[in-house]
Amino acid sequence: MKLLAGSLRDNLTAGLGDINEAALLDACRTIGLDQLVASHPQGLDMPIFEGGNGVSGGQKQLIALTRLLLSRPDAWLLDEPTAAMDEATEQRSLAALRQAIRPEQTLVLVTHKPVLLGLVERLIVLLPGGGVMDGPKDAVLDRLRQNKSPSPPAGLGRGVPTA
Repeated sequence: MKLLAGSLRDNLTAGLGDINEAALLDACRTIGLDQLVASHPQGLDMPIFEGGNGVSGGQKQLIALTRLLLSRPDAWLLDEPTAAMDEATEQRSLAALRQAIRPEQTLVLVTHKPVLLGLVERLIVLLPGGGVMDGPKDAVLDRLRQNKSPSPPAGLGRGVPTA
């Protein structure tokens, strides 16, 4: 998600219709963005500069995930959603995603981080040289361990939360 010049509120709600204050604050609390809001004197009206200048990479990801929670998608596409987060923030974000993603929804996850695989039941792993492994998460992980394959350059998981 590319952040636009405007307020944090503008970046969270642009194009989403009428989001009430309670829903906005609840989404911020759920994902952990409430700490940024509370730390700034202007709160949700804090300025965001074009491209997100002025906020860290992890904060940009929190903003994107909060916006995603507010949009209530039927299909989720997450590309390294916690790459710039510290471990505590990542764990909080993962817990929020586990709660938000419903069994009837689709999740496509691109990641190199094994901790994120708890969100999926099926893996599609792209291997060096164009090979592909596809199947239930545990079976694919077992095959990877047996083959002692190097970590794949990209992974794609699709499924629903296992929680």
